[in-house]
Amino acid sequence: MNKTSMVEERGLTIMIPEAEILVRSFRANFQSSAASNFPAHITINHPFVPALENFAQVEELLVELFSRFAAFQFTLTEICTFPNVLYLATEPVEQFMALINAVIEASSVNLL
Repeated sequence: MNKTSMVEERGLTIMIPEAEILVRSFRANFQSSAASNFPAHITINHPFVPALENFAQVEELLVELFSRFAAFQFTLTEICTFPNVLYLATEPVEQFMALINAVIEASSVNLL
């Protein structure tokens, strides 16, 4: 008997519901049906795979990590692409890069 295991794909994202109207038509034309079911967002880390049994601890660590950053405003400025991915660029990008780097650093020292 063959055993098949499913790995749930997870990412750490910031949801941007205000952008949904902008991306809906692009999604319909350019992305797979799986991707089209996920709301407009900015990806901070993908894949993001903390142990599910430690979810509450991971959530606490993320709250503490992100509380070090001040809230900021941003604008979605242009349509860009990665291979097989259409996305809206953000300005300024530096604050998002700081969030991304903080998660990477915390992951590298096994905090997440």
